[in-house]
Amino acid sequence: MLQFPIREVFRRYPEAQGKYALSSLALENEMKIDFSEKVGVSRGEGDRIITEFSFRVRPT
Repeated sequence: MLQFPIREVFRRYPEAQGKYALSSLALENEMKIDFSEKVGVSRGEGDRIITEFSFRVRPT
């Protein structure tokens, strides 16, 4: 199986840049977000992706 750095893939297939978004948990880990307590919801605004975190709703 061939492996390419993601920049190389997008350089070879520029049409893929508009179809896919990459996700990394590096910032979330740096922010110490506890995913057992919070959920992230992302939305697109123009050329930006905004992610907001809120507490999970627990069933009562």
